[in-house]
Amino acid sequence: MKQSESKEGIVLRNSSDSSDGWRNDGQEDEDCVDGIRETIEEKVKKCFRKHDDTFEDEINVTETDNESFSFKKLWQFTGPAFIMCIAYIDPGSIQADLQTGTVAGYRLMWLLLVSTIFGIIVQRLASRLGLVTSCHLAESCHNTYPLIAQYILWIFAEAAIILTNVQEVIGTAVAIYILSDAAIPIFAGIIITIIDTLLFLLLSNYGLRKLELLFGILIAIMIQSFGSEYVKMKPDTSQVLKGLVIPWCLNCSKGAFKRAVFIVGSTIMPQNLYLHSALVTSRKVDRSKPEEIKDANRYELINLITAFVVTFLINVGITSVFAAELHGKTNLDIHNLCAESNYTRRDEYVFQQNNKTVEINLYNAGVFLACRFPAKIAWPMYAWAIGLFASGLSSTMSGTYTGQFVMFGFLKIKMLKWKRILLTRSIAIVPTLIIAFFTNINNLSQSIDFINAIMSLLLPFALIPLLTLTSSQEIMGEFKNGYITIIITSLILLLTIALNSFFIHVFFFNFNPQWYTITLSVIMLLVYISLILYLVCFYDNFLLLTEQIFCRFGVRCKF
Repeated sequence: MKQSESKEGIVLRNSSDSSDGWRNDGQEDEDCVDGIRETIEEKVKKCFRKHDDTFEDEINVTETDNESFSFKKLWQFTGPAFIMCIAYIDPGSIQADLQTGTVAGYRLMWLLLVSTIFGIIVQRLASRLGLVTSCHLAESCHNTYPLIAQYILWIFAEAAIILTNVQEVIGTAVAIYILSDAAIPIFAGIIITIIDTLLFLLLSNYGLRKLELLFGILIAIMIQSFGSEYVKMKPDTSQVLKGLVIPWCLNCSKGAFKRAVFIVGSTIMPQNLYLHSALVTSRKVDRSKPEEIKDANRYELINLITAFVVTFLINVGITSVFAAELHGKTNLDIHNLCAESNYTRRDEYVFQQNNKTVEINLYNAGVFLACRFPAKIAWPMYAWAIGLFASGLSSTMSGTYTGQFVMFGFLKIKMLKWKRILLTRSIAIVPTLIIAFFTNINNLSQSIDFINAIMSLLLPFALIPLLTLTSSQEIMGEFKNGYITIIITSLILLLTIALNSFFIHVFFFNFNPQWYTITLSVIMLLVYISLILYLVCFYDNFLLLTEQIFCRFGVRCKF
């Protein structure tokens, strides 16, 4: 078999137009292979320049002896991972936590651990893409994917950002509603959230480090607020550990299965891949020196794991509290608890008098805490609201960042910073206002559950290009994914697609098991799988990934 070697030293095997569509011995399709590689090389060069004014004050990184560990250098890389991890403790994640504990008790906590590990794996790929190329995921997709695929990816990325912002705005508005003793209605609270945009603009003018400090303070507030609830409740530690290490869900209901989807959707978020790959480009790394890139990846990974440990502990704490207190309880049980307490606020949306499994959301979770620990001033409820407010405020600002990166990366639309921020913020607030106008606080919180499920559906449309790009020799050079990373990430992708496909079927079948709903579910599944296959197999640079995986076996897809 003849072989040819590209300029990068990658061995390419021969291909022929065999009828079975698999690669075999014969005349190599040099025009196709070389054409793709030249196109990629030209486009990748665009990554090594500054694209917009998002990071006007890049952080200088001290060059050190790569053999030794430097706490100074670790501190210089501290920031991006923690801003990214805000999304793992946003209002959507918090609601998924408290509902998982209420519905399944401790039995799904292992899935939270697994999802967190998966999150570390995929976020590591995102950070490596940015650090190695200085080009974030949205820019890389723009530079390498065909136009139709670019628009597909952009639409799904914007959908993820908008839906996440809806969750965050709702969470912030609910926190304001609680802290004001219902004096500020949800509708007004949503409008007030525009203030965080002004705060973001103000702090961004004082430098990136000041903004990162604010995110750190907000994370500390969440640790204090949610941690105090854990200390008060004192969940059974043995049950918590059992739930974390034993993958079980004996006699789990359909509601528990839905919570599994919500956990995935709230833990591994598609827009986070775009955000993290962009945030790391704020660090000035000498990319002409491979050892400096390797060092940058090492320090960023340490920060990434640290940030995930912090958010994981917060999520475990919230899930444990509500598993200990509400699992197996009914609305009537909690209604009676509130009636016996000194808590005096009453409205029609909180714990109705029926024997249904207790329905919990961001708002009545605070009410429950006030009933559980009666006092003249409901400190547990206010502590919950403060943590929720910090979560909503921090995640809306990080979401604003993401909106900037995605819009400019895919569309190359050049706008003044304040205009970009105002536009991305308005896109999220308008649909939330519409939802709030036509529904009550209970239904508003329930919309967060639906969004968590949608986020899981959107994940493959960010993970596929990330895996493809980071597995490319042309784009990543010696830092491309190894076979183990490709296999593990591919398994995460396949598991997510399988879970989502099953969820689509269950959702439509349970909604109304008629022939037309079943037909609709089949159509939705076909569309979903078709779009995924298009991105995987009809991507004109798919050769870059398949060469890395299949070249030693002498096979290749042909379309």
